Amino acid sequence: MSKNTLRLSLALLAFYVLLSADASPLSLITGTAAALFCARVWSGVFVREGEMSDIPGFWVLAVYLVHLVFEIYKSSFSMMVKIVKNDSSPVAVRVRLDGSNPFIAAAVANSVTLTPGTIAIDVAGDEILVLSAGGSQGAKRLQADIKRAFEKRLKKSLKKTGEETPG
Repeated sequence: MSKNTLRLSLALLAFYVLLSADASPLSLITGTAAALFCARVWSGVFVREGEMSDIPGFWVLAVYLVHLVFEIYKSSFSMMVKIVKNDSSPVAVRVRLDGSNPFIAAAVANSVTLTPGTIAIDVAGDEILVLSAGGSQGAKRLQADIKRAFEKRLKKSLKKTGEETPG
């Protein structure tokens, strides 16, 4: 098992534990088995020209997951206010990411979908099509918010460790 497959397994396990809020032995065994299986089967998705995509380290992903939970709560309160004010008209926005790392694109798309009021409709290379119920929030602001909240946090970790490949 490669180092990146192991990293992906640990990231999936951390995500599983965080979302299930269950750290019982049976849950950890089940989560570990599922994470190892999924990482082994799906690691090919992150292979580009025979080379594995850069995946941030375990602690970076753990901190990212805590940040994601914060963004989910923040967005849920924001959406509640927009619904009460009847300011929730849908808009589709293309968000172009700054690199071509498929792991980061997948993580950002999934983070967008987990955040209330937004759904990632399509991911094509370095571009994500997002459907938002943002109402009066402009497309430029939504793009900037997604890049700031999700992409930059993950890319910064790759630059710190020197793992970033040119995109």
